[in-house]
This record gives sequence, C-alpha cells and structure tokens, in this order.
Amino acid sequence: MKTFMLAGHETSAAMMTWTLYELMGNPELRQQVIDEAQRVFGNYDTADTVHNSSNNTTGDDDKVLQAENLVHLTLSEACLKESLRKYSVVPIV
Repeated sequence: MKTFMLAGHETSAAMMTWTLYELMGNPELRQQVIDEAQRVFGNYDTADTVHNSSNNTTGDDDKVLQAENLVHLTLSEACLKESLRKYSVVPIV
C-alpha cells in the first residue's frame, strides 16, 4: 500500500513540477492559464476567503472548493497532459 501511495505522490509532484517549469518559460501561456483560473474561480485573496469563511452565509466563497468547476480548466488540463507527454514519469519497459 505504501508503494502505491508514494508512487502516486511522486507522479503528481513530477507532473506539476514539469508543468510549472514549462509555464515559467512561456509567459504568454502562463498568463492564459492564470486568466482561465481567475475566470473559473474568481479573483480573490485565498487567505481572506479561508479566514472569513465562518462569517459567510451565502456560500460564495466555497466556489473554489467545488469539483464541478474543474471541468472548466481545459487549458490547465492540456498543459498538465503535455507535461506528462514530454516528461513521462512512467519508466519505459
């Protein structure tokens, strides 16, 4: 079980690391990913949202935590998949 947990962790960490590496080298694409995230999740201060969540009765601050919003991150998903394609973390057998 430990092997599965560590293998999944390493794969995700490597994918995110390579994606961030590629985005840092492409400012235009990086800005598009940022714009997409702001469009899907809104433009707000995360620390402020967490701090004030107990006072919120409308549930607006919970938008960032809803899994349904993730399907709208098409460019972000494409960037992650391209990183997996370019920098495969699965050893070739």
